[in-house]
Amino acid sequence: MKTLVALPVALEREQRRDRDQHHARDLRRAQPPAPIVLSGWPAVAACAVCALPVLLGFLLPAIDLAVEAVRRRFDPELVRAALNTILFAATATVMALMLGFGAVMAARMLRQRWTASALTLAGLGYAVPGTVLALALLSPLVAIDEGLNAISRAVAGVAVGLVVAGSGAAIVIAYVVRFLTIATGSAQAGLARVSTRIDDAARTLGQRPGAIMRLIHIPLSRPALGGAALLVFVDCLKELPATLLLRPLNAETLSTYIYQFATRGNFEEGALAALLIVAAGIVPVIRMARYSDLALMPEAAPQP
Repeated sequence: MKTLVALPVALEREQRRDRDQHHARDLRRAQPPAPIVLSGWPAVAACAVCALPVLLGFLLPAIDLAVEAVRRRFDPELVRAALNTILFAATATVMALMLGFGAVMAARMLRQRWTASALTLAGLGYAVPGTVLALALLSPLVAIDEGLNAISRAVAGVAVGLVVAGSGAAIVIAYVVRFLTIATGSAQAGLARVSTRIDDAARTLGQRPGAIMRLIHIPLSRPALGGAALLVFVDCLKELPATLLLRPLNAETLSTYIYQFATRGNFEEGALAALLIVAAGIVPVIRMARYSDLALMPEAAPQP
């Protein structure tokens, strides 16, 4: 199955490699289209058509969830589930950004063909279902725990138990593997706007790679990394299959909290948890829409 997933990803990367530079040059030369101003009934009809998907797909379900949440008594376990979710998602987000940005920086500095292949392999986790990924991680995680137990017995004479597979570390590892491609893709998009000539100029001035990354690449890529952090965080909030299989005992997240009511048919009991996930998911949507609007403004267009 991994081979079937890897082949389309590799072909897509190969076809896009030569096209990205031409596409970026065309975007710099393109002018934003002039908006069409509507008035009267055409304007009302256009607004109604655009508002219909938002009404049916978001407003009505959100209102129904809010009503059901108000009718139900507040469950203190929801607070614990929310704290667990934030802890796991935040830790995985930081690790994914560090690994993703570091991998892209290594590929940029080395400029070898194999580094592009390594980035492609790093992004395969997003195409693998969460259940398959969790099952694939169980054996390596248990092997790590067995090694730690062997070392602990040799040193202290006592086994430490399931340190990785039986703790939240397993969930964090699964999240990082699953959503690392979001971090690498955003880092590549952010660094693509920084010319490699800047790197060469900094090297001629005696700056080391670490200083170049800290002083140039990270500040210029901050918007892209911020967007990646939001997307990874929200995807971690919503991930259910991997969380169900790898979570510690008696530890719930928002997704598993909702799942336990859904399996019993008590969908209304998980309304507040569902609203929390929806509220967290709105932030990246607003952010991306805002930057899209700024990109289409006439002031953002390059001057001839």
